[in-house]
This record gives sequence, C-alpha cells and structure tokens, in this order.
Amino acid sequence: MSRVRAFERLQNLAANLLELPKDAIYDVPRITLIGGLQVFIENHTGILEFDHSRIRLSHTKGELQVTGKRLVIKYIQPREILIEGEINGVKFG
Repeated sequence: MSRVRAFERLQNLAANLLELPKDAIYDVPRITLIGGLQVFIENHTGILEFDHSRIRLSHTKGELQVTGKRLVIKYIQPREILIEGEINGVKFG
C-alpha cells in the first residue's frame, strides 16, 4: 500500500472516530446552494476567471465552476465566497 493511500485511510478513520466533517479533514470545498439564487463556497483558494455567466475557482484538489446568468460576487474572503444570480450549475473540473 502506498503512503498516500495509507494516509488517506488514516484521515478517513480519524474523521469517523472524531465525527469530523470530511471537508475539515480533506480540505475540499464545502458548497451550499440556496435555491439556484445563491451559492456559498468555503475552502476555495482563489478566483481563476470571472464574468457574469461563469466563475471559476481553484481549490486544493483542482477547480470548480459556477455557471448561470447575471452572476455577481456578493462577499469574498480568502477562503469563502458568496455568489448570487441565476445559478444553473456547479461543476468540478
């Protein structure tokens, strides 16, 4: 078994034993979508592209894309972002 795989198994075991959320252990995005009108994303690492129909964000495992119409960034912090508009999709790339 590789070291990476063993470490992942240890992370998963720790998350289960301590009842921690997976996003806290694996440092992956947590996405909260509110009715296609807002999306709140935690654990992003930066904006790659922005226009009113698409916003691409980076995260530790890759990137994600929010698509829609009239997209605006209502709130942004180093690891959190709130996007509003007509949200059609959130896709991992």
